Amino acid sequence: MWCSLPDDKVIQIAREQVLILPNFAMTDYASQGKTRPWNVVDLHNCKDHASYYTALSRSATSAGTAIVQGMDPSKITRGINGYLRQEFRELEILNEITAKMFDGKLVGDVGGVNRREIIASYRTHIIKVDETESEHPALKEYEFIEPAVEPGSWKLVGDDARKSSINGAKKKRKFNEDDDTAEDAHEPNTKKKRAQHESGSENQDDGSTTRQEPRGLKWDPEDYSCAYDSVFTVLFAVWKQNGPKWSQRFSTVSGLMKELASGFERVANGTESLEGVRDSIRRKLTAMDRNKFPSGRVFTYLGDLTSQLVGQKLWGVEQTKCLRCGRSARELSSFSDLRIITNELNSVHRNSRYGVADWLNADKIRDAPYKCMSCGAGLVILNTATSAPPLMTFELSNPGIVISSKIQLLVEGQTVTYSLRGVIYSGKKHFTCRIVSSDGSIWFNDGIETGRQSLFEGVMSAVSSNFMNTLDRGEVTRAAAVLIYAVDE
Repeated sequence: MWCSLPDDKVIQIAREQVLILPNFAMTDYASQGKTRPWNVVDLHNCKDHASYYTALSRSATSAGTAIVQGMDPSKITRGINGYLRQEFRELEILNEITAKMFDGKLVGDVGGVNRREIIASYRTHIIKVDETESEHPALKEYEFIEPAVEPGSWKLVGDDARKSSINGAKKKRKFNEDDDTAEDAHEPNTKKKRAQHESGSENQDDGSTTRQEPRGLKWDPEDYSCAYDSVFTVLFAVWKQNGPKWSQRFSTVSGLMKELASGFERVANGTESLEGVRDSIRRKLTAMDRNKFPSGRVFTYLGDLTSQLVGQKLWGVEQTKCLRCGRSARELSSFSDLRIITNELNSVHRNSRYGVADWLNADKIRDAPYKCMSCGAGLVILNTATSAPPLMTFELSNPGIVISSKIQLLVEGQTVTYSLRGVIYSGKKHFTCRIVSSDGSIWFNDGIETGRQSLFEGVMSAVSSNFMNTLDRGEVTRAAAVLIYAVDE
């Protein structure tokens, strides 16, 4: 390199750059596997202990480490923040759970669908059996761990939210029947005035002396059970109509229904409670699929429950047919239930005002995704019933559907009649139900509000056509989610 001096002299200089890389703000990926015997670091701009560690971890020895500029020792000595400490604690607990699962020592009640639920159930187990593990002292003190945060409360947005906040400001909260997480949940006073239903009949029979009140289940606040409570309340009312006959019918539906019938028999004999039967069936479902049927303070999808209970037995066959030329194709497959109701009818059955009976027909004849090989016209899929299931459940995606009190199914030339026996309602993170007795009386049950008792609401012949579509309880309106029909005697 040639340099010009102030006195106009020109000299040649040989220059070599010293290879120094100050290690500040290095990422974990840049640092790993690159240990240096001489490590020069600049810690002045490192923001926390993790950055310090990343830069200093490249040093092979302390003697070979050179720290330039000043540094803040408190970033290392003051300890980590609470959020990171909680993260390490949770990772340690998850490591324990994984190790015990591998060794086959994990108890069956530990589980969940996410980290929070798994740790909460495991921590409960530790407290119950006073179990300790060899952990770092800073992470071992379970009594100082804050309780697991429950799922955040849902809130309304828009006009409904403003109305709700105004109503909430006018009166003190005594009991929130909408909140499935309410810890002060209790049964109401049995002398509570029964709500008037839409029929508007003030002199209507209250059913207390002439009608048999269906028995419900108490909601479990530690192991959310409203989905099971609602379904099992309806099924128990159906079974109780004729125990021996319905035990036999339940046994033809599925293995779980057979066990449920056996449980109902124990309830009738006074040897077990309905809640005990519920918990037993629930444990079996959880063992089958922990994701669909979780335990703890989490929610269960109602459609998964009804499908697992009554949607397993094959009761018919499917085949394609051309409505133009009449050509029938081979049998496609067998089908098990009539559970899912879609949002609109297919091209074969279109109706501006439709009901469950229309959906039953629509499910029996629906559009096929391919054309007829003979004439090119569109094909339909025919569902032909070869046997009559004792129970049918319909999951509603459109709450405005007309709910029929009776429906008919054609089985090998014979008409089989089914009666509506229950409606499950969904809303505000909670399930409730109405039970329809064999005499047409309507009863309301909520595991939180009424517990084992049911409230008489009227009779099917007297209520309006849309009465069963919604359930109004004070400021809460829930929509019909699942219908349960039972074959007539």
